[in-house]
Amino acid sequence: MNWMDIILDVLVGMLLLYSITLLLAYICIGLYSIVAVREYINKNSFSDYRILAVSPEAPSMSILAPAYNEGTTVVENARSLLSIHYNNLEVIIINDGSKDNCLQKLIDNFDLQKVDFFYNEQIPTKKVRGVYKSKNKVYHKLVVVDKENGGKADALNVGINISSNDYIVCIDVDCILEQDALLKLAKPFLETTKKRVIATGGVVRIANGCEIEDGRLIKVNLAKGFLPRMQTLEYIRAFLLGRMAWSRINGLLLISGAFGAFDKEIAINCGGYNHKTVGEDMELVVRMRRYMEEQKVPYRVTFIPDPLCWTEAPSSFKILGRQRNRWTRGTIETLLFHKKMFFNPNYGLIGMLSYPYWFFFEFLAPIIEFFGFITFLFLALFGETDWKNFFYLLSFILSFGFLYSVFAILMEVITYNQYKNPKDIFKLILTALLEPFIFHPFVVWSAIEGNVDFLQKKSAWGEMTRQGFSAKQHGTETTVAAAGPVIIADKNIEDIRPAGLLDKWLEATQTFAALSVSWLVIALLFALFEVIYLGFLYEYPEDISKMIPAAFRNAALFWLKYNIVIYAVYICTYQISKTVARALFSGTIIFLGIVQILLIEFFTESLRPLGADLYGYSIKDIEHIIGTSGKINIIKIVNLIFAVVVTTGIMIGFPERIKLHSYLAALLPIASLALILLGTSSFRLPPFKSEFANIITLNKSDFFLSETFRHFFSADTQNEDVDK
Repeated sequence: MNWMDIILDVLVGMLLLYSITLLLAYICIGLYSIVAVREYINKNSFSDYRILAVSPEAPSMSILAPAYNEGTTVVENARSLLSIHYNNLEVIIINDGSKDNCLQKLIDNFDLQKVDFFYNEQIPTKKVRGVYKSKNKVYHKLVVVDKENGGKADALNVGINISSNDYIVCIDVDCILEQDALLKLAKPFLETTKKRVIATGGVVRIANGCEIEDGRLIKVNLAKGFLPRMQTLEYIRAFLLGRMAWSRINGLLLISGAFGAFDKEIAINCGGYNHKTVGEDMELVVRMRRYMEEQKVPYRVTFIPDPLCWTEAPSSFKILGRQRNRWTRGTIETLLFHKKMFFNPNYGLIGMLSYPYWFFFEFLAPIIEFFGFITFLFLALFGETDWKNFFYLLSFILSFGFLYSVFAILMEVITYNQYKNPKDIFKLILTALLEPFIFHPFVVWSAIEGNVDFLQKKSAWGEMTRQGFSAKQHGTETTVAAAGPVIIADKNIEDIRPAGLLDKWLEATQTFAALSVSWLVIALLFALFEVIYLGFLYEYPEDISKMIPAAFRNAALFWLKYNIVIYAVYICTYQISKTVARALFSGTIIFLGIVQILLIEFFTESLRPLGADLYGYSIKDIEHIIGTSGKINIIKIVNLIFAVVVTTGIMIGFPERIKLHSYLAALLPIASLALILLGTSSFRLPPFKSEFANIITLNKSDFFLSETFRHFFSADTQNEDVDK
């Protein structure tokens, strides 16, 4: 055994240990969540929230809602927040330097006026330009702050400085809260006496597809769109299972920025939200926990499974990719800021379990999965894969993931059962089946892009284009980037130019697909030419109807099989120059067309039963055939001119007419890869009874691409004998 084998065995062993540990972690999370949810439901079955709602002893809450260019939905969402049933409440909307009419709409609809206000800057922030309150006593709970743009974290810090209550509730202004949301969120702060509760989070659900009127949730429906439905399943799994389990052992590191309550005193002592990270919600929770551990003060971070907050999920891959990119960068930044806690027993459970879990299974998991796939691809190409065990493991992983998702759906049904239509549950189960093949790979790629952007020191928050909860505009969406400096309002999302590694890859894939389809047209034309050309030289067999489909099939298989090879070269070249990539692709296809014509010429003159299919030859075979194809005559010249004109004409003009959606185009290399991994069953042309049939019939054995690579690129490989 050489050193390469040893390294490979060590890597495989480490990956196996990693995978087993991750699966065991998921099993433990699932079991813990059952206990945690059952305890919560039993304990709260005796609670009367009506008493808490009117009690003067209820914790005083300040809702902080940062708004940037929210003019389309800000009034509706402000009314939703003001309608929440809670006594000791103030609603603070922070206008973070909006460039639209966000502030003016608030002034007009709530009869606001600028007031003198003592601003106690306990946390440094951007300049506050004014504080507004309503002349109408109905809106006495509303406070509107106008400030210079500084991002979401800076806006929340202004809200902390302005707030007058003991606890702050940080939400996204586009969220819809249940009427009893604050009552349930306040309860943990009252009932825990031995340990100080420093933060509490609640379940966030997807509002896409739900009926919402005047800022209130009227009816819960499962989202009709594919992506929102995928995220609905993801949120059920993450909140109802993951966070409930971590909350039970007091190891929770994250409370969603969309909805969470914090002890204001501890938040101020920790310095408020960090504006140097795009993951300010997670970073604040970790910093507050770190502060309490260093102060040696008993504390808890709790989570409740009630669906309290509804938010709109991204409905396009572009916006979803930006969101997951930002989440990844936020996770990396938080882990780096607090790397001192990594396996540090001085920080208790958070240092020995929570932080390592996030490092190994949240931060590293997408990276390991991505490079594992690349490694597997190379092993498959060079025939080093144990296919039997591979399919066993693949089936096990897919089955485990599906069952875990179904378990989360079951937990939803037996607890809060928000989706009462049985068809919705069936759709969620179907979503769980599709997730590993569509949604999960995209999320992994977005995480990789986030890692690359982090290394390139990109700190943009990114636009979050949403349609809003009110009447949707046809073909348009409205930007509500809560903390970004860029506004792209009322634009069709397709007009926004691609940005980032993912979008550039999709753009390259789209152009490749158009060129590749043009190549398929050429391959089919040449297959048809071969049959017709031979028909003029030899007598047609009786079953000519079977010859053309067989020729088309072989041409299509050859096209599909080598798409992945040319695709890899094209994508790499595309990153350097689009023009060079296209010229290289077109030149390659023109060259292959000329070689194909020469093969047909030799085949017809030599009467050797090799066939004229390019994939059946090694480099030596092609050199021999081209060199011995006979003397030059007028027919050969015409055929060569025909090959050059046809291939050049199609490759120049045809791709411009093909407009494939980028994600549809991506199916082409995926199909090629699937053919590589699974192999093809047969390359045999249908048997014919004539002399002509004996010449053109192929009889090749099954093979995977690893063998094809060696056969096609190896100069030493000889053709197999073929029975006539």
